[in-house]
Amino acid sequence: MTLPIFFEDKIKKVRDKLDNVSNPPIPCDASETATSSFTCFNEVSDDTIRDIIMKSPSSSSSLDAIPTWLLKECLGDLLATIDHTHCESVDFIRHISFVVQGISRFSTD
Repeated sequence: MTLPIFFEDKIKKVRDKLDNVSNPPIPCDASETATSSFTCFNEVSDDTIRDIIMKSPSSSSSLDAIPTWLLKECLGDLLATIDHTHCESVDFIRHISFVVQGISRFSTD
């Protein structure tokens, strides 16, 4: 099986399953407050990301976007994308944290 066909099949299976899912309401209590916070995010190197992935078990779940063995096999080609995604995620969390802190200060004034 080629990599493009693998992903096409995976996406088709996910879409088929999503067609049969109803959207249950997510309970949300606006009076609840966060009990933890992220105050510091450490930068990680490509070598650290590579080590974490390579040391992880090669077992996979049907929920995985890509089987772990395939991720490890293609890691050289995917590492830059994984690193970019990680950096973008950290930046997004930093921005959200800043916004939430501002809202919290505004709402207590």
